[in-house]
Amino acid sequence: MSGRELAAAVRSLEVTSGSFHLGPVSFELRPGEVLAVLGPNGSGKTTLLRALAGLEPVEGGSFELGGREITRAPPQRRGIGFVFQDLALFPQKTVEENVAYGLTVSGPWDDRKEARLQEMLQRFGLEALARRRPGELSGGERQRVALARALAPSPRLLLLDEPLAASDPRRRRELQVDLARWLREGSEAAVYVTHDLEEALLLGDRILLLWKGRVLRWAPPVDLLSDPQDVNAAWFLGYNVARDGKAWFGVHPWDLEPSLPKEGGTLSARLLRRVPAPWGERWLLSLGREEGSLPWEAWVPKDRLAPDLPKEGTVELRALRRVALEGSLEIDWLKSPEGSPPGPSGAT
Repeated sequence: MSGRELAAAVRSLEVTSGSFHLGPVSFELRPGEVLAVLGPNGSGKTTLLRALAGLEPVEGGSFELGGREITRAPPQRRGIGFVFQDLALFPQKTVEENVAYGLTVSGPWDDRKEARLQEMLQRFGLEALARRRPGELSGGERQRVALARALAPSPRLLLLDEPLAASDPRRRRELQVDLARWLREGSEAAVYVTHDLEEALLLGDRILLLWKGRVLRWAPPVDLLSDPQDVNAAWFLGYNVARDGKAWFGVHPWDLEPSLPKEGGTLSARLLRRVPAPWGERWLLSLGREEGSLPWEAWVPKDRLAPDLPKEGTVELRALRRVALEGSLEIDWLKSPEGSPPGPSGAT
């Protein structure tokens, strides 16, 4: 796809901030597409967002917006809207004045800007709240004001830095659904930073998974979940890890029976088929006790394939950890024995 057909294109972008290095990062965004940037704390999500906004100097690579090179352009000349984690509304201004702010900084007020202001108020259902101040609004209403303000100047790209992080957990899912609808109603491309897997799956057309400054995957949500391709990616996505010799693979919680062992326990599985893949192998196994148990698909990275692994038959597995997914991703890191894949030590 040519640069003119893309809303944004990032090529081998690298950023160094103190002792932390991010990159190389590459991705493309089509008009109206949402990229969810996912990863644990300390993975480089906010650093990437700040670099795209022009708030962090870029060490290498390029960033094009609508076919225009803006890698080192100042923030005010990029045509980018930004929604901060704390929303950063002006407390002394009314809803109408907050939304109009981005329009007022670009020159004298005119009929075109007034029409755009009214369009944003209507789009986000803020007409009846126009005279109120942020302190008089609910969390969802403040979020709508922040989105309307960021989109009022018609940016080519919208950046959102975990705007729901401080939301009441009981309201968070409702706000996620609303946010997904608002983002898809417009034609603006968006980059949405989150550490919440479910939020990334709901909002993202594609997901960029970061780990300690490295890109592990850039893929549609379904592809990411079904084929992590990296042991750290599988670990973060909530897969359980089991071992046979030197082979490691991910087992998603919904594929595990309650009767299967906890950490350190062993189990037998029937290996039905091994399918070669560029990054390793796909295995088809049966973990159930009954002969008619449904087969389960696992992935085995290339560097974890031991030469003595069987082609088929019974294999002995040892469970290392179990992770529960109940509404949100809950990570419980386990100290792995010698020879284990790299874990999240040092991540913050």
